[in-house]
Amino acid sequence: MAKLFIFGIGGTGARVIKSLTMLMAAGVRVNASEVVPILVDPDRSNGDLNRTLDILQLYQQIRQKLEFDTNQFFRNSLQTISELATKNQQAGLVAENFRSKLEGVQNKRFRDFIHYDLLDTDEQRPNHDLLSLLFSEANLDASMDVGFKGNPNLGSVVLNQYKDSGDFRVFAENFNPGDRVFIIGSLFGGTGAAGLPLLLKNIRNADSGVANFNFLNAAKVGALAVMPYFGLAQNEQSAIDDQTFMAKTKAALAYYKDNVNGELNALYYIGDPDVKKHDNHEGSTLQKNDAHFVEVASAMAIVDFMSLSDGELVVPVCREFGLSNAVGDTSHDAFQITFGDLETKQSVEMIRRPLMQLYLLDAFVRMKLDDSLGKHPWSNAPGKTKITEVGIGDFRRLLERFLDHFEAWLAELERNRISFSPFNRAVTMRNLLQFVRGNPVKRGFLDSDSSDFVSALNEAAKGPAGNLPEVQKFMAVLWAGTDRLIRQEFKF
Repeated sequence: MAKLFIFGIGGTGARVIKSLTMLMAAGVRVNASEVVPILVDPDRSNGDLNRTLDILQLYQQIRQKLEFDTNQFFRNSLQTISELATKNQQAGLVAENFRSKLEGVQNKRFRDFIHYDLLDTDEQRPNHDLLSLLFSEANLDASMDVGFKGNPNLGSVVLNQYKDSGDFRVFAENFNPGDRVFIIGSLFGGTGAAGLPLLLKNIRNADSGVANFNFLNAAKVGALAVMPYFGLAQNEQSAIDDQTFMAKTKAALAYYKDNVNGELNALYYIGDPDVKKHDNHEGSTLQKNDAHFVEVASAMAIVDFMSLSDGELVVPVCREFGLSNAVGDTSHDAFQITFGDLETKQSVEMIRRPLMQLYLLDAFVRMKLDDSLGKHPWSNAPGKTKITEVGIGDFRRLLERFLDHFEAWLAELERNRISFSPFNRAVTMRNLLQFVRGNPVKRGFLDSDSSDFVSALNEAAKGPAGNLPEVQKFMAVLWAGTDRLIRQEFKF
């Protein structure tokens, strides 16, 4: 299998990659040998960006301790650009994590970046005056530290340098025939709206000065163009006004029609007109928007793109995501999406079982592990590997940190007016099997969900997983046990 390079541009790009990471942790399979997420955002303090970075790094740390013949959790391999660089003696050219390096933007105003004040001479007066026409004083004084504040005209100037960066060079030098690219950007902001077409141009128009330029020119490239799906509260101190989102989107759509769409192998458009208002922060640590179902569906688009054969991508593919019920009915305070509302069997099969299994794993670790560890055959059967608190302690702490993010992600998805709420998160171990909304499980008066869960784990430990090393056995038994429980009780 080939590598998949995913460029997540701006805050929206980071949030989509966060949802993709949750799906991959649950066992949703991306058809690639390596997934290489690259987060492109000049706002190094952005709350959404840094939360996604933490999730990606935890995913990597957890995955490094697992095996996958008997376990599907965290199955996809993630790599950073810097890890590719290290393998090929290119270290030092790129950032050390999943965040891309943008040179020359830190602690600078836009006017400094374009050397505007240096043009204030008689010789350079025409250039100075032209820039004065193109950019307002507010544009010129804008700090690059917090992104482009919804101004793609600034973003296009700054991000045009990306083709000369160490990150792009390492990306190109490690791009092989068959590898693919997926680009995520919003149409209504500044960073994503500018970055998506520029990055695509630099791939399609790469010349002989770029390593593997011929592979890049012919690469299968997919893109996700995100239309408005959230709003911002009025804030006189912020330069961002959500009243401009739709006008920017219409302008971007017209540009994409003539300059972008035909250069792609697959294009996914998505948005949500029934927006929820978020606090209006220009960027930095305070920019932490709740997760949204649009981001989940966007992550599914990446999985879909990688499921298509090269033959299916000869003619540009356009995809539309559907729900079986209409959304945006303003007669209701909220619209709740469950697994039953996903319109196609493909969508249901892609995420339902994996998310159910990760939810069950989370519930067991939180509510039952301490009472079961060392007391039931799944962890201490004679002749099998013993699982001890000491043996899995460090791994458990990593896993629980990741599951903290998973629980926060589910809670945020529920809070939106268009709410993705597939689980009844109020269940306990006593009534755990009522956790899937729309799929009640009939139980007898004496049935015990907790005992049935442990029994499923005990049976799972009798198989090949029972002889694995402690941490690997722990996750393999939990995967096989949750799979067994779902087949037994939910019949799918």
